[in-house]
Amino acid sequence: MCLSVERARAAQLEAAERDTPLLARPRPLSAEPGPRPALEPPPAADRRRCTLPECWDYSRCPITGGFSFHLYRPLSDASDAAASRLIEALRSNVQWRSDPAAVCAYVLVVGGAPEPARLQRLLTAAEHWSGDGRNHVLVVASAPAAAALDSVDTGRAVLVRTPDAGAPPRPGFDLVLPSVDGPLQGVPWQTLPPLVPARRPVLVSFQGELAAGQRWARTDELTASLQSLSQSHTRDVVHTEFRCPEDAPAAAPSPVSAAAGGWRLCGSAQQRSERLGNATFALLLPPGGAVQQRLTEALRAGAVPVLLGEWPLPFDGVLDWRRAVLRVAEPRVRELHYMLRSLTDGDILSYRRNGRELWEHYLSSAKAVSDALLTQLAERLELPPPAAAAVPAQSVFNDTFQRVTVDVQLSTLDLDEYLGPIETPHASAAYQRNLTTPRLDSYARWNLFLAPHRLYPAVPYGDVLPAEAKFVGPRLGFRPVAAGEGGSGKEFSESLGGNSPHEQFTVVMLTYRREQVLLSALGHLYGLPYLNKVVVVWNTPEPPADTLQWPNVGVPVEVVRVGKNSLNNRFLPFDVIETDAVLSIDDDAHLRHDEIVFGFRVWREQRDRLVGFPGRFNAWDTRFGGWHYNSNYSCELSMVLTGAAFFHKYYAHMYSEWMPQVIRDKVDEYMNCEDIAMNFLISHLTRQPPVKVTSRWTFRCPGCPVTSRWTFRCPGCPVTSRWTFRCPGCPVTSRWTFRCPGCPVTSRWTFRCPGCPVTSRWTFRCPGCPVTSRWTFRCPGCPVTSRWTFRCPGCPVTLSEDEEHFTERHKCINFFSRVFGYMPLLNTQFRVDSVLFKTRLPQDKQKCFRFI
Repeated sequence: MCLSVERARAAQLEAAERDTPLLARPRPLSAEPGPRPALEPPPAADRRRCTLPECWDYSRCPITGGFSFHLYRPLSDASDAAASRLIEALRSNVQWRSDPAAVCAYVLVVGGAPEPARLQRLLTAAEHWSGDGRNHVLVVASAPAAAALDSVDTGRAVLVRTPDAGAPPRPGFDLVLPSVDGPLQGVPWQTLPPLVPARRPVLVSFQGELAAGQRWARTDELTASLQSLSQSHTRDVVHTEFRCPEDAPAAAPSPVSAAAGGWRLCGSAQQRSERLGNATFALLLPPGGAVQQRLTEALRAGAVPVLLGEWPLPFDGVLDWRRAVLRVAEPRVRELHYMLRSLTDGDILSYRRNGRELWEHYLSSAKAVSDALLTQLAERLELPPPAAAAVPAQSVFNDTFQRVTVDVQLSTLDLDEYLGPIETPHASAAYQRNLTTPRLDSYARWNLFLAPHRLYPAVPYGDVLPAEAKFVGPRLGFRPVAAGEGGSGKEFSESLGGNSPHEQFTVVMLTYRREQVLLSALGHLYGLPYLNKVVVVWNTPEPPADTLQWPNVGVPVEVVRVGKNSLNNRFLPFDVIETDAVLSIDDDAHLRHDEIVFGFRVWREQRDRLVGFPGRFNAWDTRFGGWHYNSNYSCELSMVLTGAAFFHKYYAHMYSEWMPQVIRDKVDEYMNCEDIAMNFLISHLTRQPPVKVTSRWTFRCPGCPVTSRWTFRCPGCPVTSRWTFRCPGCPVTSRWTFRCPGCPVTSRWTFRCPGCPVTSRWTFRCPGCPVTSRWTFRCPGCPVTSRWTFRCPGCPVTLSEDEEHFTERHKCINFFSRVFGYMPLLNTQFRVDSVLFKTRLPQDKQKCFRFI
């Protein structure tokens, strides 16, 4: 292979023109240790007007150091469960430091029922209070503590408490604490109701009781409106009670809400959950009382919260509650029925789904609440979150071992088409937006991708630069086709073009106890344009044999040892993956170079999608309900198999760290379904179906009455000889021939089409094949509608040949949909071809790809 001189010169010119610093993963830079000079506490009149620039010491929080905090011993007793959960969750945060000398913030959890005078003495005597409480965060975990703090001079400390308790929060300074009634961590998905159907038996529900002597001014208006609603011709069912019934007496106030005042809850948590589970909407009424707890319970039960009036909600400023809560002005209470009836099923499901996501990731547990509080505070201080942890890649070879390498036989490769220049490997730009990501992408990180707590090397979303950026000023790595003049196949193959800077991709190949198949697959990657490196995930417990002859493919080949044999290892975010684009491929999957390059080009225009080759779909069981995994030929698909698919490395982090652990556990239990899980994950985050690209191999039986094309592939074969077989019962008497790339098997294979009128067996010879996986394809024109399979005699059995394989995949789809709360997979009815495919061209022009 020879490198492109023009590409090397372009890279050198870009390096000279670049005027921005090359950033990397943030390295900790601590603040100077030691106490700060004491300042006079702000007057009581000014204390309520604190802002971060006026009341926070930024010198303790350098940008490159990130956010860190020290946790004081709590001011609460052991019986305060909410405070105990918060403390344990805070201590488990990666930004917690045991050494208080050089941290950005000091956190103190105040619970129980402290006396104001004692609380004042404890705050003033705190080791790092510095006379004014700067850089302190007081988390108020109980209503009595909130009442006590109203009589205490908290100086410049940030207060974190519910708006139900005490004075209202200071905008941009204090934080709103949600109800902390969940477990320490984790989501109890087994107890969550499904998101569908959109409309439930009860239209709207409310049950509560005002404390003695309290009255809401619009109670009569609301009561009259709801009573007229229940008597209307719509047959809508309304459950509203403004006094707790005998079987559901008024509950004790939440530990973090007001001790008295506002609408009190009725009955037990289980009774309220069952009631809300039957309601489409749940009313949240002023005055406050238990608004935070009602919000949490409604979101958990899937009842869309309807908030009358303005009320501070948790994490306002970063969470877009408009997507999950229907706010209604109090004077419009008489129009409430009309507003609720005007929402379509799609609107209701959007509110419900968005609410479930916000609850799961920010409100469901003490861990979720504490992480969100710290991340919001860090964003206000303009500090980037901690970098996501990559998985260290441990080589299966020791430092002194030298692999035996051999050159690849060029005669075994499909090098009949120029697909792109051969370049030296170069990594994608990483951590280039450490400061701008929390600003420009804050909305998407909190509300769409739901992952604001970590900084990733790159993300699959963001703005695309204007087209002029490719030509005006520094080129920023762009490679326009023919320098921007465009062109057909010849010019197209010399540059990546597109709307993104020039880049490469990494092949990640999972293997288990089939070394020869692996080596054949690696050899096929020789000369592949835009390939950065190959990462082989060695799932086999034993190390590779010393005598294995590894093909020299022209790029680094990292053979990575993993802790256990798991299909989840396919999606680990290894630190040796240095490109945004990842091609996940099975060791027995055979893709031609033109197919891979075309798939890579398509992915560059759909960076947030899963782009692959084999398509599948989830079929609905019309008799018994539920989902089925279906591999039949279909004009719709909802999945592409990750045995041959491109995805962004960001999704490897999301799969391994963000996706519910129970899904990865189910993959390990079945040793199956990791590809389905990745399809679920990406479709859930993007609300987009995957993209299927066209593969090359098609052939027709000449003169056969069956006119549709058959397509199938011999996965993992490296042979150059042809195979032949006869179509029995077909008027064509000559054999068909097509090329199986790479095979040495000499025995005949036989197979029968079950239920087909053709009763004789078909036979064909595959000269020399080490293929270990089952092939599948359809007999076109045959009354049998299901796909049939045939086996390579003498080949080892693979996972897909297990009789339970498809049964397990059926179970996986239904299990995953229960965990997510709905079916995130979406159908698509097209596949992607190259632009000039099937276009008639003049003789002096070439197609983008000869066969795609």
